[in-house]
Amino acid sequence: LTPAGQELLPLARRMLAALAEGSEVLTALKQQGEGMVRIAAVTAAISGFLVRALPAFVQAHPQLQVQVRECDPEQCGLLLARGEVDLVLCRAPESEPAGARFTPLIMDRFVVACGNTHPLAGKRSVRWSVLARQRWLLSPVGSAARDRFDQMFTQAGQHPPASALITRVSALTWAMLDAQPLVTLVPFGVVRQLVDAGQLALIEPQPALHFVPLGTLMPTTGVTTAMQTVTDFLDRFAAGPECAP
Repeated sequence: LTPAGQELLPLARRMLAALAEGSEVLTALKQQGEGMVRIAAVTAAISGFLVRALPAFVQAHPQLQVQVRECDPEQCGLLLARGEVDLVLCRAPESEPAGARFTPLIMDRFVVACGNTHPLAGKRSVRWSVLARQRWLLSPVGSAARDRFDQMFTQAGQHPPASALITRVSALTWAMLDAQPLVTLVPFGVVRQLVDAGQLALIEPQPALHFVPLGTLMPTTGVTTAMQTVTDFLDRFAAGPECAP
């Protein structure tokens, strides 16, 4: 491609993706479906909520198509503003983007995750002075978990030993915690699916560390019947026993 072509390539790709999504919407209408809803969600919303909510939704509304894509927290407002998705599941923003509103669904908290064979696996009310003696798998600088980790141990004047690997990729986190006696500070929503499956264990720190809730970010206008059906179901599901911490 020429330099001009390189500049236009991302736009062309977005246009083709939009055309493909439009084709799927029309196909759903032809098949007398209820429409389609495009969802973007952060990792914690997927692992901590959607993995349980969406199977139940699909069973209750088989005629409504749902597309889900994972996104970074920084992309949430941009994807919605561009019209690339219909709603976003994310953390409560510091300020709501123009033309959008946030509705909290489930609360979250920071936990310390580890492998099932770690000596502290399953322990509750473990003080931070004890956790300071463990070897840590750290998240990247700038992430919410890393900021809270640095805050806790800087205030205490402690510097726990750390692994040479720094990541917040879920698959790598699981592999490292499973292979080595490491611990990591992470939002419960991020690891809930692995904990429920028995692949990771939790250590509940004392004092506990609360985190901002997860919820839906959606436009204030142009809400379709399909979008309302999805959000109403998610609201009800979040209030049910399936989402108990």
